[in-house]
Amino acid sequence: MSGLFHEESSSGWKPSPVRLLSLGCTHLAILCLLSLVSSACLGSAEHAVVSPSGISDVEKLALLEKIVVEYRGEYPDVPELTVDELQGRIATENVVLVDVRTDTEQHVSMLPGAITSDLFGKEKYKHKDQTIVTYCTIGYRNGKYAERLRQEGFKVYNLRGSILAWVLAGKPVIDSTGSPT
Repeated sequence: MSGLFHEESSSGWKPSPVRLLSLGCTHLAILCLLSLVSSACLGSAEHAVVSPSGISDVEKLALLEKIVVEYRGEYPDVPELTVDELQGRIATENVVLVDVRTDTEQHVSMLPGAITSDLFGKEKYKHKDQTIVTYCTIGYRNGKYAERLRQEGFKVYNLRGSILAWVLAGKPVIDSTGSPT
């Protein structure tokens, strides 16, 4: 994370003011939400872990749900799967997870087994008969991407709450080398 959004200080990591100023409002909101989720890996939502920011995982889930509902109107015809539903599908179907985030975001974290939207785009017709599940950070970008795939005839779902919901559910993520993050 060094240099991207944070810089090292004597007290640990702090937001990089230069980088924060270059972000738009939406990106800043997502960055703030991501910082709230950082403690979620320490426990599940049922345990209501309270982060250093003073917000419990239950409150984080409620905030995420509010944002998801707001975005949902942009792609109403795309079916969604929750994290639990996705895990059930992975166990019983041939599911292709497609990460539609930027290369920089993917370098930091991805769902295990996911492929990038760039790779999917190059070979998408080989996946025509598979279940496609798209995700991004919160759900807007992947919802729009899934909408386009549905119009092309793919069986595609949006992961509700995307990678933030996945992390808040205590599920693992990996970095670009395949190592847990």
